[in-house]
Amino acid sequence: MSNKAKYLQDTILDKFKTGWGSTSPVAWPNIIFNPDTGSITKWVRITVIESVTANADVGGTLRRTVGNIFVQVFVTKGNGTSDMTTLCDAVLNVLEQKNFGTYIETGRGSVAGVGGDPKSAWWQANVVIPFRFDSQT
Repeated sequence: MSNKAKYLQDTILDKFKTGWGSTSPVAWPNIIFNPDTGSITKWVRITVIESVTANADVGGTLRRTVGNIFVQVFVTKGNGTSDMTTLCDAVLNVLEQKNFGTYIETGRGSVAGVGGDPKSAWWQANVVIPFRFDSQT
């Protein structure tokens, strides 16, 4: 398979876009996004990061890449945790323990509360979902 990085990114982002629908606005990688707290009360940012690629078989023909899908979840400050936990659960429902095509598998995700920056209107949590991507060399 040529263009492995493009295939990996495109497949995961497409699956998230399809599964997420209109749940909230999404800040996509390298696309300008400026949330306006007057009209947007929740939004997410998705990033796919590869960490290690190695041979996964003795012959060296199967290439395995592992990494994480990071989804930063933002809600307006001062409204409690209900919206935050609902969005985090929605992210897990879309991405956790899935097979995307033949080559990409995701594992169990985790949620970490981050809190809010005093200079920002947003409260944040991060959802992290590990993945593995197998391809033939």
